[in-house]
Parts: sequence; C-alpha cells; structure tokens
Amino acid sequence: IRMKKEAQKIKKQTTKHNSQREQHHDNDGERLSKKVIKTQRRERMREALSTGLKVAIDCSMEDAMSPKEICKLCRQIQSAYGTNSRSNNPFHLYLTGLKRDSKTYAE
Repeated sequence: IRMKKEAQKIKKQTTKHNSQREQHHDNDGERLSKKVIKTQRRERMREALSTGLKVAIDCSMEDAMSPKEICKLCRQIQSAYGTNSRSNNPFHLYLTGLKRDSKTYAE
C-alpha cells in the first residue's frame, strides 16, 4: 500500500509540474487569456496550411482492419490532431481514403 501511495504522490507532482510548465505567458510573464491562446493556435494552424509539413494518414485499408484496430486508428488520429493543434510548429494533416459511410468516419 505504501508503494502505491508513493507512486500516486510522484504522479501528482509530475502532473502539477507539467501543468505549470505548459501555462501560456506573454513576454512580461503575464498569463494569457483563453481567447488569446485560441487565437494564436488558429493563426499557427492557418500558417501550417501554406508553409507547414504535410502528413497524410491513409484510411482506405479499413476493410482489412478489425473493429479494435479501427478504434485504435481513430484514437491515434484524435491524438495527432490534438497534439498538432497545441504545437508551436503544426503540420497540415490529411486523411485520405476516408468515406462518409465508413466505420472510421462513424467513430
């Protein structure tokens, strides 16, 4: 039980440290509002459309995938999208072979 409590304590400290590190501040050290942060993200994403790297994920092989693999693919796409939107240097994400009537699109 003591080992479990120690692990929880370490995890809590790590999470707290990471959240403090990821806070958004301007040059004067002032915390930025959520609206300003969202505006900055949108600007970076627009810039990535023209100048950023282009990454393509081919979703056309769905017929050869199990339902579990499709679910994992969807989670990976969601993770890539979320990480990309928070990135300082985002990339342009293409989903190729994705059909409206596919299982991947439904998830």
